Amino acid sequence: MAGNNGQLFLILVDVGTSTPSFIVAAGQRDATQDETNDVIDLSSKDSGRTKDIELGRLTQTLSFTGLHIFGDAARAALIDASRNGTKIKARTEFDGSNVEEADLFVTSRSESHPDQDASLIDIAFEVSGQWAAVS
Repeated sequence: MAGNNGQLFLILVDVGTSTPSFIVAAGQRDATQDETNDVIDLSSKDSGRTKDIELGRLTQTLSFTGLHIFGDAARAALIDASRNGTKIKARTEFDGSNVEEADLFVTSRSESHPDQDASLIDIAFEVSGQWAAVS
């Protein structure tokens, strides 16, 4: 069975000084998107051995292994956002059309610079708020 192109994730970083000016700093199709719901335990002695639960906060993360970054200026902007705790954006694209966008923060970044080979950046983000349709 032949594979098909999946959803493209674009990472946008604000490089504006006084007004927002976002550039597409990175992007690739190979991404891991996770969602985790916090669980609130409502159990009491009357519950017996079973739990009564409700869902609490939703945590959404996005991570990349070997993120493809579009040049040195984009890499510098992404590192600055990581070090300064600056909110950035992720945008999803499918078949050439923008689909969704979310604000996020860099939660971890790991760089590998092997001798005589390409440098790699593994990076993880946590979504702030909700994914919203791009209009």
